[in-house]
Order: sequence, then C-alpha cells, then structure tokens
Amino acid sequence: MRKILFILTVLSLFGVNVFAQKTIYKTGNVIQISQNDTLTSDLISASRFLNINGYISGDAYSASREFTLNGRVKDDIIVVGQDLQLNGVVGDKFIGVAGDIIITGNVEGDVIVFAGNVIIKPSAHIHGNLFVGSGNLDFQGGHIDGWIRGGSDQTYLNGNVGKYVDLSAGDIKFGTSYKSTGGTHLKLYKEVNTQNIPNAPSNLIITIEHESQFIKPVFLLWSLFAMFVTGLVLLLLFENTFDRLITETGKHLFRNTGIGLLAIIIIPLLFIAFLLLLFTIPIAFILIFLYLITLYFSWIITALYLGKYLISNFKPESDITHLYWSLGIGSIIVFFLTNLPYLGWIFSILFLAFGTGSILAYIWNNRYRTE
Repeated sequence: MRKILFILTVLSLFGVNVFAQKTIYKTGNVIQISQNDTLTSDLISASRFLNINGYISGDAYSASREFTLNGRVKDDIIVVGQDLQLNGVVGDKFIGVAGDIIITGNVEGDVIVFAGNVIIKPSAHIHGNLFVGSGNLDFQGGHIDGWIRGGSDQTYLNGNVGKYVDLSAGDIKFGTSYKSTGGTHLKLYKEVNTQNIPNAPSNLIITIEHESQFIKPVFLLWSLFAMFVTGLVLLLLFENTFDRLITETGKHLFRNTGIGLLAIIIIPLLFIAFLLLLFTIPIAFILIFLYLITLYFSWIITALYLGKYLISNFKPESDITHLYWSLGIGSIIVFFLTNLPYLGWIFSILFLAFGTGSILAYIWNNRYRTE
C-alpha cells in the first residue's frame, strides 16, 4: 500500500496543469512534431513512436514505445515507454517510466525516473533534483544542481552534484570526475571497505541495511495469496466478462497504458476538486473508493493478461489457456516483477497504468451493452 500511495502522490502532484489550458490529443503509429512546428497547448499522445523536434508551450503526456525529445517542452513531461531519450530542453519537471532512459539535454526542474537503465551523459544538466529507481544508474558526467535520491542496483557516479547523494545500491563505482558538495550517503546490503573502492570521495558514508528475515516475506506471500483469491472469486462470478476484457486488452496495449496513466493522474485531482466544492463531498468519496478498487483490480487484470499471453504462446491449443490457470501463473509473474530490487517500481507503475486503462477502456467500449 505504501508503494501505491507513493506512486499516486508523485503522479498527482505533477498533473495539475492538465486542466490549466487546452489540450491536443494525438494517437497513431508515429507522431512527429517537426523542428519548425509549435504547439501552443498541452500534448497528450499514445503511439509507438513520438519524436518532438519542435516546441510545445505546455506539458507533454505520452505513452510511447520510443520517445525522443530533440526540441523543447516549456513545462512538464510525463511519459511511459520502452526507450526514452532526452536530447532537448524540458522547461520544468520530467517524469519517466521505461526500460531505458538516456538524458543528454537540459532539464530545468526535477527528474523522477523509474527504469531498467538510467544513463546521464556528460552533456546533461539537471537544474533540480534527481529521484531514481533503476536496475542500473550510469551517471557518466554532467551536472545535477540539486540532490540525488532513490535506489539502483549497479551504480556508477562520475558527475557533479550540487547538494548531496543519498542512494540505496547493490554495487557502487566512482569515476575520477565525481563530486558531491553535500556529501555521499550510500545504503548497501553487504559490508564493504571504502579503501577498496577506487575514487571514493572523502565525504562518503556507508550504511549497511539488514532486511527483515520474517515479516517482509510473510507479508509478500500474504499479498500474493490475497490477490489470487480475490481474482478467483471475481472469475467465478464474472468469468465471461473477464474473458472479453482480456481479449480486448491485448489489441490496445499502449493505448490502454496511456489511458491508465492519465486516469491515475487526473482522478485524484478530481477528488480534491469535489472536496473543495463542499456540496460534492459525497461524490468525492465515492470517486476515490471506486478509484482504489480499480487500482487493486488492475493487478488482477495484468496478471490475467500476462498469464494468458504466456500460456497461449507455449500451448496455443491446450485447455490450460483457461483463465484460472492464467490467473495463477500471471499472479506469480506480477508478484515477482513488482518485488524485484530497484526495478519493482517500474513494473508497479506500468501494471497500474495498464490494468487501470484496460478496465476504463472496456467499460467505455461496452457502455451500451445490455447482455
């Protein structure tokens, strides 16, 4: 639950500008903002490839397999994808969830990234802070004016940090150009002698973290079993509905993920707006109740889809493709991926967005269905 609350807080805090000005919606296989193009509004897009070579005067929200910024976005960028590359200028915050994120350009606000690999090139300049959750953090050089916080399994630090570094890491290496004005605090899971770390800074502090040997494993197993039992009950009651939902979901993966990401951002803002209007407070609580249920069901939807996809590829003609088997196998996959060290955040956000978007798209597409 703490993981979900953190994700919601991060996404909702930076989603306020969605309502601030008019918005352009774009979908398709390839979306291109040419070098001489200027969008005087926010951009919301879902595509396989998004290339921004021009200028966007508002925010950019995207679900794209490959995202490339060579131009300039005046305000925030929030993007979910496979490969993200920032070569241009971001006028405010950048929030990214992807397999690989490469930053070579200029970000004038904070950077919050969850990825398998995060690479910061020597030409990069982040004027704010960097929060990272990744399998590999490769800080090859460049400047970060604020602090670095978060966690990464394989970590390489070789740039300038204006404030401090506070990271959880599995393995750490320092380059000859690394400098952190406010000190470097690393939380490691194994004993290490600082004298055996080449180029270690003089202000390095290492803390050894010891994970719980009982409480955490028991809680994780309970959460896995609870998700499976909940999904089992839902299948017993609504098997045909879930069968249609999973079938439709497989046709629009990126679109559904984009819809889910926007919903995760917008609904908490609607909740706050309804609270402020006073007379709509009951609607606000009904909305947030349905929202939290949808988030939890998104894990189950993702588990069903992953399980069915995996089984159908290995045994396409077998009776094992039944949804109950898909739920069991998919639950294990979701449980494993979301609890990977450093990478779990990435899969958690992707699964929340994908499952939420799939549910909302199905409800919308079948709003007139009577049988």
